[in-house]
This record gives sequence, structure tokens and C-alpha cells, in this order.
Amino acid sequence: MTTTKRFGGRPKPLSRLFEGKLLILDMDGTSLDSELLVVATWLKVFARLDPKRKLTLRELEAFSGPPLLDSCRKCFPDRDPLEVEKLYIEEADPLYPTLANLFPGEREALARLKENGCKLAINSNKLHAQAVMALEEQGIASLFDAVVAGGDAPMKPDPAGVNRILKELGIEKENAVYLGDSSFDALTARNAGIASFLVRFYPRSIPKELTPDRYVDSYKELPEVLRSWWKLTH
Repeated sequence: MTTTKRFGGRPKPLSRLFEGKLLILDMDGTSLDSELLVVATWLKVFARLDPKRKLTLRELEAFSGPPLLDSCRKCFPDRDPLEVEKLYIEEADPLYPTLANLFPGEREALARLKENGCKLAINSNKLHAQAVMALEEQGIASLFDAVVAGGDAPMKPDPAGVNRILKELGIEKENAVYLGDSSFDALTARNAGIASFLVRFYPRSIPKELTPDRYVDSYKELPEVLRSWWKLTH
């Protein structure tokens, strides 16, 4: 008897639903609820390098998304950005166990996609070692078939990281979806020529010209949104 899973109330064969498909996920703000960690880390960095400067919560939240080195250059133009980046990592690493989490329903949704044949990958501007550490800390590292992060390829929105994942996993562009949370992610997907989905877990300002193919409001609905998208485009 064929085992089935139900998506949107309709049973689908467990082993065939997403076979040959690929979901590429951004990390901060998409596959990792790290907003509080990012804010706390930057507060520590500013306390050490520019203690008199006061920042608003909105300014601190804006650091989630852009490449870390870009933020280091912007905030401390008179300092070596690599040294600022090193300090950020030193301050951030101890915070992962307490300030970074998965989003509600994420573990279950990703496991369900994996069970149904979908390949999963991470494409992040976070340094590779940090990205892998974060996935291991959350207990989901084994779900991913590829991790391409900082140091592995040019930074997003350059499509090189996405192209490397596609080549490594042998997936055609029409069978891939990029899931992110920011304009950087939408632009990365566009530059790579694959579908762009954006989560709405945090309020983000997305330029009209980068409107994604789909919005995702929760991980619970993600498998059905993907199913309907691939059904529509194939």
C-alpha cells in the first residue's frame, strides 16, 4: 500500500511529491530566527568600538540581511572591516545557543519536504563555519544536501552561490525555488534565474521591482505553497 501525506487536505504519494525539486534557503531571518542575536551582537560591537553612539531598534534590525563585511565598512569606515568582522563573530558565537531558534513549524516542514524527495540547501552570506554551527546547534544540519556560505562563493546577491548549489545537486533552474526574507534574497534569486519566495516573519521593505513570485506566511503552509507553484509551472 502506498504511503501518503496530506497537503491541503489531499493525499500525495510520499516518495514522489517533490522528487527532483530543490529549495534553497537563506539563513538569518529565513531558516534561523536570529533577529535578537543580530541586534544583541551589534550592541556589543558598538559598545566596544563606539560606546557613545546610540542606535534605534530599526537601525539595528537593518543589519539582518546585508553582507556582514558591508555593514562593518558602513558602520566603521575608519577601521579595518576584517577586524570588525572578526570582533562580530567573537561576540556572536556564544549567543547562538540562547538567542537563535527555529521558526514555528520549521523543523516539521523541512523534514516533510525532505521525506517527499525535495533537496534542501543553504545559501548565506554568513561565514561557512558559522552557518554549519548554527544548523548543528538547531539539530537540522542533516536535512541539508548542500551549504554554500561566506568564503565558498562571492557574496549575495551574486548568483554564484546558487549556481554552485544547482550544479552540485544536479538540479535545473526551473525546478529550484529560493526562499529568503530580504531584497538581497529576492535579487539573488532574480540574478540566478530561479523562482523567488519571501517569508513574512519580519517586516521588511521590498522594492516593487523585486516583488517575489510568492510570499510565505508560515512554515506550516510552505509545502503546499511549493506544491502549488511547481504544479502551476510544470
